[in-house]
Amino acid sequence: MFRLAKFNIDIRQSDSFIGLNTPANTIFFTTFPLALTLNFENYFESKWLHFIYSPEFVTPLIGVMSLLLIAEIPMFSLKFKNFNWKNNKLRYSFLLTSLILIVTLLVWSIPIIVFLYVILSIIENNFNSKQNEI
Repeated sequence: MFRLAKFNIDIRQSDSFIGLNTPANTIFFTTFPLALTLNFENYFESKWLHFIYSPEFVTPLIGVMSLLLIAEIPMFSLKFKNFNWKNNKLRYSFLLTSLILIVTLLVWSIPIIVFLYVILSIIENNFNSKQNEI
């Protein structure tokens, strides 16, 4: 609710988002029950799955994702104004990498893709800010 109140009227979000967008955050967290249903028979045997679903892991994760929702970090959007490579290198690279991750890791690729989205956005912002300084 705070994110919607803060950013819905923000005019800086024409070509990008400010902070992690709500759909990406939702997709990230829906991975957990989906992955559990797909791996339920392995849950009781896997220490890794026990860790992923433990309060010690999930609680800080909720905090980090909540902060990303309201962070003043510009995040690229997948809105294409045109389809040429020069203007959309980041978008095409992200989509291709996401496709490879989905094919190889299946449902576990979803949280990795969301983190990749955040990391690429931060890298792009740093690169653009250095270009603007020159």
